[in-house]
Amino acid sequence: METIGTLFNDTQDVGGGSGLLIGDTFVITNNHVIPAENNYKRLDILVRLKSRLNNPKTATLVARDPGRDLALLQLNAPATDAGGDRCPMPILVKPVQAPMGTTVYVLGFPLNQDLSLSGGLISNHGSPPTELRWQTDTVMNPGNSGGPVFESHGFLLGIAAGGIVKWTYGGETHDVDGVNFFVPAAELIASPLFTHIAGVAADKRCWRVLQDDLIADASIAITIDDGPSKARSGPDKLDRDYTVSETKDDHPVVFASHSRNYQSRFQAEPGYKIVACTPRPQSANHAHDITCNIDSGGGSAVFAYRLESGPSVDQWRGWWTGFVTLRQERKPAASQQ
Repeated sequence: METIGTLFNDTQDVGGGSGLLIGDTFVITNNHVIPAENNYKRLDILVRLKSRLNNPKTATLVARDPGRDLALLQLNAPATDAGGDRCPMPILVKPVQAPMGTTVYVLGFPLNQDLSLSGGLISNHGSPPTELRWQTDTVMNPGNSGGPVFESHGFLLGIAAGGIVKWTYGGETHDVDGVNFFVPAAELIASPLFTHIAGVAADKRCWRVLQDDLIADASIAITIDDGPSKARSGPDKLDRDYTVSETKDDHPVVFASHSRNYQSRFQAEPGYKIVACTPRPQSANHAHDITCNIDSGGGSAVFAYRLESGPSVDQWRGWWTGFVTLRQERKPAASQQ
């Protein structure tokens, strides 16, 4: 989609993003994709279905939910050329239905390019201050905002929201990769915007919210359970990335350097065992004795390292920032009981 804001001096601001067509007229996207109307003399919203090369349809803003970063648009004429089968569109709302390590795909129009697909994993299900977001390492670029996020069976998980590209800690600013977020479908359903969506006739809305323990489709049967004994079926092998960042910026010795040991412990996903642990530094300074040891059963791994800082008369610091990748393999069925 494209937004064209005509300022009061008749110059224009042009922006863009992605969205998800719901029924024949509604489009869900991010609130930040649609600029504030009162900033402009005129705000035009244009939506192109399937390809940015297709003729645009005009749309009107129906409602916003700034707290969840969601907005709802309505096409000024129903979409009759969306193409393809759109029903049903199963929706997952529980974290246990898409645990950490689940493969996800983001559909959208990044960098003003045509429709594209990128893939990655669910990193976590949110924590303060991003508890309304699920984290993924899926590549997202400007233009992906507002696009749908699916898992490998085609079940809708949420709406892409963006990510972090710079991070400042201890006075140092670092480039960041692979820390992106999407608004989970449960937040969309909890949003005031959903009252508009729920008003769409069921045969046109095509949503099927899967909240029961059994997810059933024509060729898929997945049992969901919160316990490890009935873990959700998944790949035989999966990689899980953890972000680690630590800076030693104290200087307790006047004329000599000083070292301190650090460690982080990571647990295997339910039903899996850790078979390899690989540290991948993005930025490191005076970091020594870097190891990652897996316990005998593969249930956890400990990433350990030593950081050194300079004397108080010459205050240089040590740090390690990067990822720790755990390669995990599914346990035999007998060992999961």
